[in-house]
Formats: sequence, C-alpha cells, structure tokens
Amino acid sequence: MIRFIVFLILPLFSGLVASNILDISHSLLSNFRQLASLNLTDCDVGDVQFPLDQTTPELSPPGEGLSLKIAAVGRGTQNYTCQDDPSGQPAAVGAVATLFDASCIAATSLRFLTGAPEFAVTVAHDALVTLSLDVSAIAGSGGDTLVIGEHYFDSDSTPSFDFRLSGRKEWIAAVKDENVPAPDSAIPGSVPWLKLGFKGGEGIREVYRVSTAGGSAPESCADQPSNFEVQYSAIYLFYG
Repeated sequence: MIRFIVFLILPLFSGLVASNILDISHSLLSNFRQLASLNLTDCDVGDVQFPLDQTTPELSPPGEGLSLKIAAVGRGTQNYTCQDDPSGQPAAVGAVATLFDASCIAATSLRFLTGAPEFAVTVAHDALVTLSLDVSAIAGSGGDTLVIGEHYFDSDSTPSFDFRLSGRKEWIAAVKDENVPAPDSAIPGSVPWLKLGFKGGEGIREVYRVSTAGGSAPESCADQPSNFEVQYSAIYLFYG
C-alpha cells in the first residue's frame, strides 16, 4: 500500500504539468506490478480516528454511535457570482467535485491522506480522473474504480454527496452545522473546514470537510467575471 501511495503523489511532487501525468503513470506502473495484490477501494475505516484538533475553534467530534464509513478526496471547484453586486464581494453559489476513494489510504497512513489535497489541487481535474482510472485498471481492481462519487448542490442549494453512480447505496443531502477557518498550515486561500449534518439520504449521517486546499474567492468582485470558479481539493469524511 505504501508503494501505491508513493505512486499517487510522486508526479505531484515533481511539479510536472497535467498533460504529462498519463505518460508518467504508464512508466511508473511498469515498476509497480505489486498493485495487483493490493486493495485500492472499499477498505474498512471504521476504527480510523481523523484528528480534528488542528483548527481554532475545533470541529466537534462525530455523533455518538457513528463511525467512519468512507474517506474520500474531493477535487473540483468552489463557485461564485458577482452578478448581484459587481462592486462588492463575490457570493458563494455552491461547488462541484469528483470524489476519489481514499479509504485504503486512510486505513494505512493518515499522514499521506492529510497531504493529498494540497497536491491534488495542482493537478487538472480531468487528468486526475484519467490517472485514477489508469491505476484501477492496471491494478486489476475487478471493475472497481477510485472515482466513487460526486459532490454538488441540488436545486434547493443543498450540498449533496452521491455514491450511487459507483454502485454503492450511500448518499446524503446535508446541512451546514459548523464552520471553522482552515488552520494556518493550509495553503493560502483555503476554504474553511466544515461539519455537515443530515437533511436526507441513506447510509450517511454526518460529513466533514477537512484538510482543504484552495477554493476561496478573491476579496472583491473587481475585475472578476459575473460567474467564476476557484479550484479546490479537500478530504471528505462520511460517518454513519
């Protein structure tokens, strides 16, 4: 598993452009045939305790009786508008993100997991999807893919997380319970950490957004288009 994690982050450390990632992945994978014997998805994370003491104030712990069901890295955009007040501050209008299965990394090394968003945000979204599919295919994951869900805001502006497209049953329409600034260790412009509660869904009762990287809007709408996106990544923890 450690070799798999190193594979995932090595192209990111090297500072290579996204267009080269697919070629690099093929080269690296030729030296990592051990992947075929590793679990890449659906690892048990019920006993994983993610540290929530890095922010001021701290996010409260999961509700009584809840345990971690899914750990994922989200990669997408935070979306903003300046239509209503072109001379004011951008207003948040939701987010979209692809959710990558990080449960096996969480079960192996939280240190690697917490650093993943800072590197993922430097890689183009489509290139990251392609890379994850490439890893899954060569690892012989039996049809399972590291792309396991999607995050979006529904027509009622409710933050939603849906894993059903990957064959799982879990999904949640959530409501914001807690919002704390990202810690000083986060890269500049990182969106806050969140704890989200239950509005509707199946199999998930609470969601945490932690280890955020990027996503914050500029302070002013000056020189900004009416609608724009800011790239971001984060770890999402799903409890049920």
